[in-house]
Amino acid sequence: MSLTMSKPQIVPPLAERRQQSITQFGVTREDPYAWLRADNWQEVMQAPETLPADIRAYLEAENAYFAEAFEVPHADLTEKIFQEIRGRIKEDDSGIPSPDGPWAYNSRMLEASSTP
Repeated sequence: MSLTMSKPQIVPPLAERRQQSITQFGVTREDPYAWLRADNWQEVMQAPETLPADIRAYLEAENAYFAEAFEVPHADLTEKIFQEIRGRIKEDDSGIPSPDGPWAYNSRMLEASSTP
């Protein structure tokens, strides 16, 4: 392979700009990406298949770009860093609860064999 031949450049997806005006508290602003915010977002959290098709298509294109540009080329490095961090954490450990008002919060590490 010569130096002039290189891997094809990966092009990130660009979200379509759809002009939309939003007025809140007496202030009007333009938000060309408001269409990416699903009105039924609470329903989508429970049933992802209810996400509108145009939003889903854009998010899938973003995910495919990320996988091709970052996850695949850097999988070995990601695994190496994960194992390094995991090696520095005492697994199956818990902290003491910290009071916060009527509640108390604590943290714990669970022993696991899976990667991120």
